[in-house]
Amino acid sequence: MHQPTTWRLHALFAVLLLLCTSLTQAQNTTTDTAELEQRIQQSQDSIRAMVEVQPERLSRFLDEIEAIKAAEERKFNFFNRMEWGKAALIGLILLAGGVLLIFGIVRINTNRLVRNMSNRAQSLKKNLARHIPEYLIGDLVHEETISPMVWKNCAVLQVDILENKTFRSPDERIYAMDTLFKACQGLSQNHGIIQIKNTGQKILAVCKASKLTPMEQANISAGCLNELRSAIEAQSETGLTLKAGITYGDVVAGLTKGGDKTSFDIWGHPVQEVQEITRSSKPGTISTTKYIARSLNKSEFSINEAEEGRYEL
Repeated sequence: MHQPTTWRLHALFAVLLLLCTSLTQAQNTTTDTAELEQRIQQSQDSIRAMVEVQPERLSRFLDEIEAIKAAEERKFNFFNRMEWGKAALIGLILLAGGVLLIFGIVRINTNRLVRNMSNRAQSLKKNLARHIPEYLIGDLVHEETISPMVWKNCAVLQVDILENKTFRSPDERIYAMDTLFKACQGLSQNHGIIQIKNTGQKILAVCKASKLTPMEQANISAGCLNELRSAIEAQSETGLTLKAGITYGDVVAGLTKGGDKTSFDIWGHPVQEVQEITRSSKPGTISTTKYIARSLNKSEFSINEAEEGRYEL
């Protein structure tokens, strides 16, 4: 019976303790609220008093605030413009860099194209020079044709390439012929002789210069053929030799068409004559007409009359 009574007493005591604590907190809260309201009222009274008593001070204070605000806005606008300026400058730099890059790429491609075209032009010029005198290539390129012309007082040369051995393969034969043709072309250029055409194993050329006398043309032509013969004899292992002829006179030069091909050629009595005396020549000899033989330097060339009207060097 005593234990239940004790429990009830404890419970009642706990309830009374909680009630007292709640009343104390409520009293403290009421006190804090009253203090806060008092402070707010004091602030309002202070502001009201400052407005009523010192309006100039408040106005200055507000003006200072506006000035600070305006200064901050100006500073913000300045930095904003600076950022926009930086962005614009970076954009211009990138744009200029892009333009320079594009210009560089275009220039590189243009230079490459020019080099390719120059190489193609040189290759085409070299190929044309095998069939057309080099100084006429410009006329052919610009006018797309070469008008027939008369070349007066020319030394006409013909060289026939002969084989004095059997080649082991076609490649060996082609190499030997190519070497000889290149040597002949080099000598022709050095002596100012124009190669007209190469057909098979025959070379037809002309020594034509308005400032040269017939005697000078004859000696230049004979000297060129003599050097070519010496070069071939020095390379006897090539298995090649030559026979050649020199005549003199007027020829007609121009383009000829045969089927789909166009080639440069010359016609005239000197051409027929050089073909005849070359055909009659022996291997390793150079034949000339009587007129050419009389014009040659006797101290430089050994001249023998092979038959009537034909002389051999």
